[in-house]
Amino acid sequence: FWMIKRAYVDCVVLVKHGSFFNAFDIDADVGHEIGLRQSGGNSGFMRKVGFPCTQFDEWAAKLLALGYSVARVEQMDEDVHASKRSSKVMKRECCEILTPSIERGLTQSEHALYFLAIAEGEDGSIGACAFDAASSTGAIGRVSLEELATALVTYDPREVVISETLNDDARKVLVTH
Repeated sequence: FWMIKRAYVDCVVLVKHGSFFNAFDIDADVGHEIGLRQSGGNSGFMRKVGFPCTQFDEWAAKLLALGYSVARVEQMDEDVHASKRSSKVMKRECCEILTPSIERGLTQSEHALYFLAIAEGEDGSIGACAFDAASSTGAIGRVSLEELATALVTYDPREVVISETLNDDARKVLVTH
């Protein structure tokens, strides 16, 4: 779990085990918040919650609605080869990441779910890109501080990503909106 979790530390990691998806440790705590119950007895070192694979979309939607990102981890070994494995550890890989704004329509939102990226150029100009994955629409351009505030109100983004070099004035605009 931790080998995968460290690569997706900002996500709730849901790991497929047979016909169930499980969340462990700190992700199990988040799962408990949305109504998942502890499964498989506490072995003393790591908590676990889970649900049947057929309910992945339902539980992922609940996490997304609360603002969490979700990493779906699948088993990569095929059952036919499982008995021939020399290791008892099954290979697993992250095959999908869902975020509050890039979520395959799971939350059934009636309005666009914009993702907004903001960066500052070497000349001090601010670039912004708003994108709605569900409709494949977006806008990109150079903006002033006032226009950045307008973009935040207009697009009402579910997620905002900023460059490390974004100036303090622009950060203040983000905080106030």
